[in-house]
Amino acid sequence: MIQLTHVQGKVMEFMWRFYEENDQLPTMAAIAGNFGWGSANNADQHCRYLHSKGALEKNVLGKYKFSRGAKMFFYGAPGVLCIKEQIKRIKGQA
Repeated sequence: MIQLTHVQGKVMEFMWRFYEENDQLPTMAAIAGNFGWGSANNADQHCRYLHSKGALEKNVLGKYKFSRGAKMFFYGAPGVLCIKEQIKRIKGQA
């Protein structure tokens, strides 16, 4: 199971909401703007961490896409916590 930090979970959640509304992932500038980060490099660094943890993959063009494991976070699967449940656990609410 993919373990995310609180910020990584928030980034994934934003990316997923953006994807559902726009049928594409947000740009690094859009991610940075959403979180009030001064640079798109901050967003890129978080996406690199998410890629290294297996939450994101890269397509043949080198663009990020959701991994199968990440899709289970959002849709749920037997034995897998959805992203909202993971965020609750990170915050200590569960």
